[in-house]
Amino acid sequence: PDFRRHIPTLVRTLRNMVQSGYSNAAEYDIVGITDPFLQAKILRLLRLLGTGSVDASDDMNDILAQVATNTEGAKNTGNAILYECVLTI
Repeated sequence: PDFRRHIPTLVRTLRNMVQSGYSNAAEYDIVGITDPFLQAKILRLLRLLGTGSVDASDDMNDILAQVATNTEGAKNTGNAILYECVLTI
């Protein structure tokens, strides 16, 4: 099956987390970053799904730039997200 059709949903979910968090975000907030474990998993999945696909890469381009610019690298949590983002790019 073609799992790349799920990329827009993953991008939307990641965008919601990066921009404003989501409902009950306080439960999943670690050092000011909303659910960093889920963000890292989504970034890894996007990296796998986007391999070898120009269209998928274009779909992910904006959110990867947002994650890279809006994530604070002052703490380990932020560094982990930035690391996954760089690997995905």
